[in-house]
Order: sequence, then structure tokens, then C-alpha cells
Amino acid sequence: MKSKTYKRQLQEYEEKYGHIPIDHDEILKYLEEELKLTEKDFQKIHEDECAVASIPWNTLNIVLPIIPKPSPRPRYHVKTNSFYVTGAAENHKLIKCFIKDKYDIIYTQTRCDLDFYLPTPLSSMTKVEVYRAENKTIIPTSNPDWDNLIKTYTDMIQGILLLNDNIISGGTVNKFYSVKPRIDINIQYQLGYDSKFTKRRTESTKAFRTAIETGCIINVYTEGRDF
Repeated sequence: MKSKTYKRQLQEYEEKYGHIPIDHDEILKYLEEELKLTEKDFQKIHEDECAVASIPWNTLNIVLPIIPKPSPRPRYHVKTNSFYVTGAAENHKLIKCFIKDKYDIIYTQTRCDLDFYLPTPLSSMTKVEVYRAENKTIIPTSNPDWDNLIKTYTDMIQGILLLNDNIISGGTVNKFYSVKPRIDINIQYQLGYDSKFTKRRTESTKAFRTAIETGCIINVYTEGRDF
């Protein structure tokens, strides 16, 4: 399918969203009027947001003793009419070698912080630079690209630690040098849903139903309240 020109994209955006202000506070004022929110509605909003704020979070830390590598570019398969990444199956096997504990698959809002420790280029650095690099005061500014690394390893833990990588709502990514290459993964996940909308959307997916049937999801979170 032919992609739209940038002029057409801008025109369509203006037609659909041009009347809405761009400032956050102004957008809220716009919604107050557009949705005709009442005092009762605002009370419900306050109660819901307080309930969400009270939902606890869990943290999972995993260190992968492997050299961080980006994924190859996706390839197109003519017969299946779909894109695929070579080596994806082997990557899953590799991750499973280091995740020996049985984890309940995470399926709620998740933040993922990834620290990639690339091999220190010992032959190109002085001993002072090697030490500084280990102390994180010399930072990699070359390949692999950080965005490619993210995709590689969030894809790897999909179906093993995460229901799907689309549940990741935010996080950080850092590249460092180290004489001990590795990947530090810090996952923070909410022990409850932030709304009925999110609950319905998540639990209606094929991935969620499969995870329940196969025992990959044992505990359905009940923290918070029923919105």
C-alpha cells in the first residue's frame, strides 16, 4: 500500500485534531466542556485515580551474561505475507538458559529499564580510560544503536517474562562499557489494572487466554478495586 505524502498526513491531522489545543491544561479544559463533565464525574475521576495510585508495584531484576547485540533487519516472507527476524527462536532459547526460575508472565502496565554493557575496547584505550569506562565516565557513542538493542531484548523476553512487549509504557535505556559484558534488566510492573478498559482489552487477547490455558499466568491480579 502506497504511503501518504507528508502534506496529506499534515492535512489529515489538521482536519481531525486541529481544533484541539496542544497544551496539557488546555486539553483538560477542552475535555471538560466537550464531555460535559459534572461534579459527580469529577468525584468518580478522583476516586479512580486514588485507587490506581494505591496499586502496588513489583520489581524483577535479571542479569543476562551475554554480549549485547542488535537484531538483524526484519525480512519479508513471500509465502506467509509477513515480516520475520532471523534467529528469533534461538534468542528465546538463549534467554531461557538464564531465566531458570518459573515466573508468572507479566501482563499489566510495565516499566522496563535496560542497561547494556558493551565490551570495553581494551586495545584502543589506555589503562586510565579502561578504568574510567568501567566507572561510566566514558560512554559508548557508536554502534549498536540503542533503539535496535531495545527491540532485540524486549522481543526476547516476550512470552517468557512479558505477555507482550506492548505492555511496556516507559523506561530507560543506557549503554555502557565493561570488561564484563552483560545486560541488566529491571522490570517494574503494576499489581492491578488502571481501568476496566485496560482489563477488558488485555484479557480479551489471544495471548492472555493462551497464557492462562498453559499455566503461564497463575495469579490474576486483584489489587485495587473494581472500576
